[in-house]
Amino acid sequence: MQTMISHLMAYFDGRHQAPLRNTDSLNYSITSYDIMAALRKAKARLLVSADQELIDYLANNIAAEFHVLDNLVSGPFQGLIVLTNTGTLNITSLDWALYLCSQKILEPDYIWDGGAPLGNTNLTVYHLNGNLHRIEPNGDFTGFRAGQRLEIYFHASGDQVEATETLPNWYFAYPDAESRALTSTSGEELSWVGPFDTEQQWKRDPDDLYDPYTGPVRLALQDYDDLGFAPSFVIPTPVEEGFYPDGFINVGTGDWMVVVKDPSIRSEAQFLAAQLDMVAIDPEHTPSSRYVTVDVGTVLNGTYQPVNVPGAYRLEVNGTAEVISIVGIDPDGVFYGGQSLYSLFEKSEEIPCGYAVDYPRLEYRGLQLDVSRNFHIKEDVIRHVDVMGLYKMNKLHLHLTDDEGWRLEIPAIPELTEVGARRCHDLSGDLCLLPQHGSAPGLSNDGTGYYTTDDYREILRFAADRHIEVIPEFDMPGHASAAIQSMEARYRKYIDTNETKATEFLLTDLDDASSYMSGQYFRNNSINPCVDSTYNFIRHLVKEVKKIHADIQPLKTFNFGGDEVPGGAWSGSPLCQAMGDINLKDYFIQNVALIAHDEGLDLSGWEDAFMWLNISTLPTTTNYAYHWYNIFEWGGGQGAYRLANNGYKTILSSATHYYFDHPYEPDPYDRGLYWATRLASSRKVFNFMPDDMYENMGVDGYGHPLDKDHICQTYGCMPLEPDKVDNIIGKDTGYVNGGGTGCCFYPVSDLFCRISK
Repeated sequence: MQTMISHLMAYFDGRHQAPLRNTDSLNYSITSYDIMAALRKAKARLLVSADQELIDYLANNIAAEFHVLDNLVSGPFQGLIVLTNTGTLNITSLDWALYLCSQKILEPDYIWDGGAPLGNTNLTVYHLNGNLHRIEPNGDFTGFRAGQRLEIYFHASGDQVEATETLPNWYFAYPDAESRALTSTSGEELSWVGPFDTEQQWKRDPDDLYDPYTGPVRLALQDYDDLGFAPSFVIPTPVEEGFYPDGFINVGTGDWMVVVKDPSIRSEAQFLAAQLDMVAIDPEHTPSSRYVTVDVGTVLNGTYQPVNVPGAYRLEVNGTAEVISIVGIDPDGVFYGGQSLYSLFEKSEEIPCGYAVDYPRLEYRGLQLDVSRNFHIKEDVIRHVDVMGLYKMNKLHLHLTDDEGWRLEIPAIPELTEVGARRCHDLSGDLCLLPQHGSAPGLSNDGTGYYTTDDYREILRFAADRHIEVIPEFDMPGHASAAIQSMEARYRKYIDTNETKATEFLLTDLDDASSYMSGQYFRNNSINPCVDSTYNFIRHLVKEVKKIHADIQPLKTFNFGGDEVPGGAWSGSPLCQAMGDINLKDYFIQNVALIAHDEGLDLSGWEDAFMWLNISTLPTTTNYAYHWYNIFEWGGGQGAYRLANNGYKTILSSATHYYFDHPYEPDPYDRGLYWATRLASSRKVFNFMPDDMYENMGVDGYGHPLDKDHICQTYGCMPLEPDKVDNIIGKDTGYVNGGGTGCCFYPVSDLFCRISK
């Protein structure tokens, strides 16, 4: 058909416009140009159809395999990709490209200069952005014969010691066809990934001491005595506890009440009553027995001395009188006392008699959820918040934006979610972000999604009911590809019709010739600090987020991230060059701090933002720094104390212990990253000592014991100044990165097993 159309087009091409038919009664005529236009459309439809058939065939019939061959060689590790044509057709077309996400850059020694050849296969690999690569044939590629097995040997940066580090959903694409994921790589079962059964595959280098655990090794690591029963009735263990294992009362008889002694805590009382399946009543209706009193007042410890710590409570279970009392020093304390009672009730309707006195050891008891790199629906967030409440955690650090996605609706800037919250195969950048972390080429993938303002407000209400503060993070100036691309798409959409609207929130200098790459291999991911519209954007963002929070849980701090700004960013920006020799990142932070201050907010960010920034240059009243880079063998161990000594309220987000997107043990089939530590088990998390950072040195990423004296002599071990001890305010644990389509969400039970300390 295509050949016949081509012959017809050649016949009519260039002929005069004399009508081929002229029928006055129908009043129309057809010229040779009309026929040419119709033929072109017909040919285009046939070509598109043919291209789609090609892409569909490749996706359904090319079976992919991925093998790690050797990590122990010097330099990049060696691997093998196998593509087998399992169908019956011989594919000779060169009109296709294979896209795949790889956390390790393929052919890192050669790929940056216009692509790298893949051996003698006549295929070339290109790096696009982040972890997305493209493989395409060159003119000498002879095609896929039916049944052919094409072996592609390659090198990739660093090492890969886990099968689960291989990202799924490779896909074929062609400009005039819909992209299709390879059936063989779809989903997360990874049956197409070769075995990891040799030391060359599961070790990082010849000095790596880690091997996959065997049963006896696991048993030996659990070196604890069987106590016969849980030593504490409540988790986390209260400061004081005096329950009697042989004295119980039954609170499941259906006639118990919750007495609200103070109207200021009615919501806390009603929340507890709902948990216990009871009814909340006012004091004048107090029965003679079988009731729980809830009150705000003086909290007395076991020796009846007052406890003056925010969040303190006393829970007392009187079996003789069949009365339970909860007294909190404040509404937080009342809520925490209620959760301790609920934890007893949840185990059994018969709860032990006795008492518990407790108060928070740390002001900040946080969980971070990274929903940018891999989106998780509102219900998942709510489920985690619910369990946080049970364990008396009080801060939800919600990482809403990063290079891979923008997850909160800002109604006046719809492009942030119309473009920045979607992933698909769109090389123009106007419809969506390109796939990352193994998200598929269509819009139905783990990389697509966002919270509407109503969704987010529902999360806020749910958290507020559980005395949990939601701290949204909008990462900038680095880690901002999603925001930058969204605003560039907005610019292209409006520039021909409304220049003001096109440029009002632009985050880049359009003449910037900088060439740089982030640690996660993103280009152009840093918001330009020298563009006035950058601060228009941030000011509008802060105001909008404040409005969303206002009537539920007023926003207290603006968390701008501030981490990992790549070297070379803005070096080619004429606007930045015109500003002279100043520290552009500090200039950006100071401007953001001014916006936060003007809006009555404090400032929060990662340690990278503040480590060398004099706190006196910031107008904000309180500045919070999250210390994550505590890898001792890299010299990062003293950062928390440096920040605290410099006046920053410091939260310990120690990557070696609290990054739960790292594996539980060094097994090639345990999901997770391993750049900070090879494992983050429950025992390791529980053993973390926030009061002495240097006592947390264990082993390095290869299993070698760390020598404290050597580390301190090499890098220094700055002490925490006695008058700055209170600047270490707590811990932030959780899912921080996102090395796969779902790797950063462990089961809830596993997460809180690790952090319920």
